[in-house]
Amino acid sequence: MEAVPLIAAMTAAAALLAAGSMLLLEQPRRLWAAAWASVLALGFLTGVHWAPMSVALFLGALFSACQLAGALAFTRGRAPAWLIPSALALGLAAGAEAALGGVGFWITLRLVSGPLVTLAAAGALLRSELPIAKSRKLLALPPILAVAAFGEVLHMLTFAPSTSAPHWLEAYWVVLMITGFTMQLRIQDDAALRSGAAISNAAQRDRDLERERFRALTESAFDLVAELDDNERFTYTSPRYEEVLGHAPRSLLGRPARGLLHSDDLPGAEHFAQLADHAGRASGFLARTRHRDGHYLWMEHAARGFTTPQGKRRFVLSSRDAASRQAQEESGKRTRDLLREQVWEQIGAIKESEARFRALAGYAPELISELDEKGRFIFANSSFKELLGIDPDALIGKTPALLLHPTDLETSRKDLRRAYRLEGTWRGLHRLRHADGSWRWFDNTGRAYRSAKGELRFVSIGHDVTEERKREEERRQLEERVQQTQRQESLAVLAGGIAHDFNNLLAAILGNAELLKAESDSAGERARRIGRIHSAAMHGSALTQQLLAYTGQSSRTLQRLDPGTLLQESQGLLRAAAGVHCQLEISPSPPLPALEADATELRQVLVNLVTNASEAQAAAGGRIQVRTTRATREALRQAFGQRGEDPPEPWVALEVEDHGPGMDPSLRRRILEPFYSTKAPGRGLGLAVVHGIVTAHRGALQVESTAGAGSLFRVLLPATGPAFATPPEAPRPAAETESAHGRVLVVDDDDAVRELAQVFLERSGFQVEGVSGGREALERIGKRPPLACVLLDLAMPDMNGTEVLRALRERAPELAVVVGTGLADELAREQLAGQEAYQLIHKPYTSEELQRSVSQAIRDAQR
Repeated sequence: MEAVPLIAAMTAAAALLAAGSMLLLEQPRRLWAAAWASVLALGFLTGVHWAPMSVALFLGALFSACQLAGALAFTRGRAPAWLIPSALALGLAAGAEAALGGVGFWITLRLVSGPLVTLAAAGALLRSELPIAKSRKLLALPPILAVAAFGEVLHMLTFAPSTSAPHWLEAYWVVLMITGFTMQLRIQDDAALRSGAAISNAAQRDRDLERERFRALTESAFDLVAELDDNERFTYTSPRYEEVLGHAPRSLLGRPARGLLHSDDLPGAEHFAQLADHAGRASGFLARTRHRDGHYLWMEHAARGFTTPQGKRRFVLSSRDAASRQAQEESGKRTRDLLREQVWEQIGAIKESEARFRALAGYAPELISELDEKGRFIFANSSFKELLGIDPDALIGKTPALLLHPTDLETSRKDLRRAYRLEGTWRGLHRLRHADGSWRWFDNTGRAYRSAKGELRFVSIGHDVTEERKREEERRQLEERVQQTQRQESLAVLAGGIAHDFNNLLAAILGNAELLKAESDSAGERARRIGRIHSAAMHGSALTQQLLAYTGQSSRTLQRLDPGTLLQESQGLLRAAAGVHCQLEISPSPPLPALEADATELRQVLVNLVTNASEAQAAAGGRIQVRTTRATREALRQAFGQRGEDPPEPWVALEVEDHGPGMDPSLRRRILEPFYSTKAPGRGLGLAVVHGIVTAHRGALQVESTAGAGSLFRVLLPATGPAFATPPEAPRPAAETESAHGRVLVVDDDDAVRELAQVFLERSGFQVEGVSGGREALERIGKRPPLACVLLDLAMPDMNGTEVLRALRERAPELAVVVGTGLADELAREQLAGQEAYQLIHKPYTSEELQRSVSQAIRDAQR
């Protein structure tokens, strides 16, 4: 047979068999019959020499799958729907592979899985938990299936398409089929019989259980329970009959129930019996029932009729003492009257409590309100009028959302929903709108509860904490200012120390450059390089002046300035600082009080601020606004914490505003630190110098900025006030042309500066000695040869210049003294306060400046 038609035939057969297997999933007998039928089909086809290996593989898969499906249906009640279709698919794949002339993966998988599936069927039977699981028939079946699995492998190994199978193999399968299928049919029949017996036994146990349950219920019941036959004779009485009526239960069996009733109650008993017989149930029959000792008890009876499985009519009679019922009714009436009285008392107490609550809440100084389950006001006290200027009656039926600040709205809603859900307490801090539009802070505490009707309610109390919040905010701002001031003071000390040491280095660099320049040809390459050294050192000197400006130690000249005039005169500098990519707008200045300040330093403040604004907008360009105005009370309060209605003196504000990217709070805290910059070419001294200059003028620098919304720098300066710097000295007269003479003692702890000063003075004609500290200088005083002048450094480690100068004046008051320093004149003179007859010279100095200062000091001393 050709491969393609054979594969098509097997595919059609697999589809039909898979569809048919869906009807047999719960029928183990038919599944096992299908399995052995596949063996018969294979034997028949082999006998007529029409059984290619592909068909054998296909039918073998059907055999093993039906065996396992039948075992699962027998033990579990149902076989999986996918089992037989999956086995048919595997057999079809192996058969197709064999029909196409190959022996590969599918054939190998089929030969291995077939016996394993058959053995799985044997294992499923062995693990069965059915009542027949331990029978000999069931224990004999798994070995038969194991032999069948072995026979399947043997059949495949001896398969020859051109010849019929060996006769012994055919007999082998016939014997297995007869014994196996017969055994399967018998165990199923035995299982059915045992299952029926188990059901019968279970039913008998249920009946016994019902009887025991009935007996337990009747014997423990408070009522008297009896069973009557169709002639109304007792067939059962509960023990309560003896307790209540004195009749032993067995003594009443077979006696008519009406024999216990009073003769006057028999007509009613007749009607009661007919009602129970026809309607199936009757109750509420009161009759006098005779006690064993002869007296009668009023009893209330109820009856229910039923028919037994044998068709006999029976009645269940339930009786109870009517006197006890009457007593219970009287007790219940008394209880109801007492409860009614208590309820009215509680209602009165509730009304009194409600009146007390409204009296207290109505005049309490806090906001007291109550909300319904939808969050609407149902009560608001009169404090809403006093604290918020809102009529409380206008709030009824509305939600708190109309009062809450938009920022606090969502948080308050979530907290309120949570309090409703958990019926618990809630506390929150939020802002409420006053009738005048301002916002007031309230600390609110509330609790959700259920009313007497089960409705959710929420009552809250709000305490006005606006003033406390203001004081807390002012305290926080003050702490921030103190921390910032301490941080800036620390940085100022650091910057001052750097400037002092840097001045000494620059003095050595400039001095040596000057000496080299004097020894070199003015037109040569050596002179040009020396000039570059000198120029670089001068730039360093300018940087030192910026550091001194930041620390407030630079020299300044105070004069009365008009803010508007200063701004107009600085337009050229400011436009150059703004650059070509930014538009500079200088607003006209209103009439303002005059300032007492250094004009040069204020111009530097404006230039630095405009430069900073220009660099902030360098990427896309922008607009810079510069203006002068009178400082507002609010600005002064934020800067200095003043609380008065008006500032103590007039103040002027210089404002520079840009529309750049702005700054976040973390960046704003660091912008005044020296050497901190967010710009690649920046040195981080621009704003630090501005802050130093403003602080030295007794002013304040304010920064208002938000990320993405630009920045505003506001300089606050006092318009009047005492000058805090000494007036500038009159210009010193030029040194006379007469040759310098005399011995000079140079006192400086820096070796390079000391050696340079010695060289400068020796080149000017002086005899020079050098010492590194104040103690050595004092030891030199009074020794020969005598000294004409002392060049004294102001800052030294062992003894500073002030201490040395004081000692010199005590020992040699006529000696000329020149004090060298990197500080401004006024700061240096503050340190030398109380000392007289000295000259000041600023580092770094040139040879000419040093020679002129020393000569002038000697002439002044001689006078």
